[in-house]
Amino acid sequence: MWRARPGRRQEAGSRGRSLGSAQTACTLLLMAALAGGVQPVHAQPKSPVEIPLSLHGNRMVVPATSEDGTSLRFLVSTGSAVTVLSESGAARIGGGGTEMGGIPINMEGAVTVPDSDLTVDGVVMDGLVSNNTLYDFDVLFDVPGGRLVLKPFGRMVTWPGMALSEPVPLRVYHGVVLALDVEVNGSPYPAMLELGSPSLLANTAVLEKTGIEAGVADLTLGKVVLGGLPIEQSDHPVIGRFSPNGDGFVLVGTPPALDCAMAVSWVHRELRTCVR
Repeated sequence: MWRARPGRRQEAGSRGRSLGSAQTACTLLLMAALAGGVQPVHAQPKSPVEIPLSLHGNRMVVPATSEDGTSLRFLVSTGSAVTVLSESGAARIGGGGTEMGGIPINMEGAVTVPDSDLTVDGVVMDGLVSNNTLYDFDVLFDVPGGRLVLKPFGRMVTWPGMALSEPVPLRVYHGVVLALDVEVNGSPYPAMLELGSPSLLANTAVLEKTGIEAGVADLTLGKVVLGGLPIEQSDHPVIGRFSPNGDGFVLVGTPPALDCAMAVSWVHRELRTCVR
């Protein structure tokens, strides 16, 4: 088992600053879950496409371009069913198409929200790339390498040159929700993968059982232990929706991916993490 070393992940002292955006991410996820299944619409490229990936406020950001050449900034989410646009981003796009790295961003059913919902540390993002774009690919979220890789899926998931773990099974609900089983400080819980959230969130039942102190926990994904991750308590209605009886539930946001590349395949229903 590999235990993550301290790196760029969010410090415990900044947890309060990110909580609002974490709760907003939960709200967008609930809206997505109610929207139903995704409808992939674009063709597969013949080879992998690499897109620059950066962090802003502990959230993944990629560059995009509108039809008229306007440069845009989009958040990345694995929890939303449809593309989400900020009001100012929608105005900049003007109803046309948008792409990232030559890959069209699926605008079918796109939702426009107030700028405040897509504001991260004072910066208004133009939109949020969701599962109805990512669904068509095997996706590598390589934050340490500064890249998002969209690869045509095949009969097997392969990532040449990347040392990745054995697959962790994913359960894909409605083509939207990526569910999995994790351990927090050695105790098992159902979880949801939402790399659009800036935080690792757990409800009250998890924190009470594990006795987490100082807002830090170890997260186990398959056989890989990612140690010392910042964790926040949240009983947001989204978490309640997936755990109506108040049983332990975890929302896995970006912290595990900050120092550890993660590969997701909707088609093969698996998650792989880095190994060292």
